[in-house]
Amino acid sequence: MLLYEVTQVVLRTVPSRVMGPFSVDAPLLGGRVRPHAIEVSGWVIGVEPVRGVEIVRPDGATVFAPLTVWRDDILALYPALPGAERSGYRALIDIGTPDERFSLTINAVNPDDTRIELAIIQFALLRRERPAPRPGRNQRTAGAGGEAPAPNAAPEVAAQESGELLSIIIPVHNKSGYTRACLERLTTPGNIGVPHEIIVVDDGSTDDTVSLLKGYAARGVRSVRLSPNVGFSRACNAGASSANGQSLIFLNNDTLPEPGWAETLARYARQHPKAGIVGSKLLFPDGTVQHAGVSIAEDGYPHHIYAGLPGNHPVVNKARKMRLVTAACCLIRASLFKQLGGFDPGYLNGWEDSDFGLRAERAGWESHYCPESVVVHFESVSRVPGAPRERANRLRWEERWYGNIEPDQLKWLLADGMIEVRPFPAYSTMYPWRLIYSRDAIFPERFGKAPLRDRLRTTRRASTRRYRRPPSPNPGEGAGEA
Repeated sequence: MLLYEVTQVVLRTVPSRVMGPFSVDAPLLGGRVRPHAIEVSGWVIGVEPVRGVEIVRPDGATVFAPLTVWRDDILALYPALPGAERSGYRALIDIGTPDERFSLTINAVNPDDTRIELAIIQFALLRRERPAPRPGRNQRTAGAGGEAPAPNAAPEVAAQESGELLSIIIPVHNKSGYTRACLERLTTPGNIGVPHEIIVVDDGSTDDTVSLLKGYAARGVRSVRLSPNVGFSRACNAGASSANGQSLIFLNNDTLPEPGWAETLARYARQHPKAGIVGSKLLFPDGTVQHAGVSIAEDGYPHHIYAGLPGNHPVVNKARKMRLVTAACCLIRASLFKQLGGFDPGYLNGWEDSDFGLRAERAGWESHYCPESVVVHFESVSRVPGAPRERANRLRWEERWYGNIEPDQLKWLLADGMIEVRPFPAYSTMYPWRLIYSRDAIFPERFGKAPLRDRLRTTRRASTRRYRRPPSPNPGEGAGEA
């Protein structure tokens, strides 16, 4: 096991007229988050607003981390400084295979793109060996030939992981900037730690997607070309028909998966044999939740539960069986996908994932949510809101499922303590009863009360168009923004 020990944090002296206080949060430093990855977090406040921080990796590449984490504790300390409430940052740094000693440099990035060096974090690489088992306890018996197993033999789970092939299927239609950023992330060493294949289904793109995919062929990315454009369902089905893996992972191109995301899904599926579908935790670029499972609300329709909460809220970090999960990033057993005939091509760019999940449930399978698999999602960059086909998709879903499935969203809200049931004061011993949001559960102090209250107003969530700028595939230009 690899561990990274912080040996020293060298803080740079910055004139107060240029930069206000800053800090590196030490508790999250020093531990291996995922193989060859370290989580770095902290907060920065400038006398004038700061755009974010730039973290320089050992190989010289940079990762940009915007200031998007709410820090009420910092606001209480520095109420007069601009941006104090949203001064926090978080970044998962892939450091590859470093030397025994290495360092990360943290620079503040001003609105005019000038840099100010804030700190240098110096690490020492340690190896922790697994302790030898006690004599007479948990010892494997020798084989028929009297030979004991090799002392460093890989565990059974690791052997299963190395033998299973994951097929990652990415349907795309134009938006080559997102596709490039996604493929750069996937093909970065350390992002996927198990045998896999990447299949991009070009669904009739008219931009430079064709030439882009040719450039990634040398990295082992296979492409399937469809013409004309046939839609999400048929594109996914085409990718699955050419896949060789025992598990299929469907992934939108407007995503940036965190390291370890794919093997986490595969491991979860192995540990839960009844789970035919396993979905990831999807976050908006500002760290709030886009997907933490899908439930059937009291109106009879599927809805993303807890969308808009902070990504580190306890209720969105519980692995559990859900009614549905989104196909923006999910693992489906290849045998199940074949059994159900894939996604229903009668849907065009909408509702096909919820239809598939309910068909899988009817066939005796379960859908599960795995929060340890984290993916940043820019959401629906290829879909046109309010498109005429959306109504047709909805009607098709209603004919098959509306009124035939039992709602479960209220059950989750009650089980998680997010709402309370109270009688009306005038009828303390009689109906009707009322549902009250539990402020202690939804607005815990460490997540910031004011921002969450704003997010849970009755008005619709602000448009996600602000996320629709294609991320740069170059880590030095922001591919690591999350």
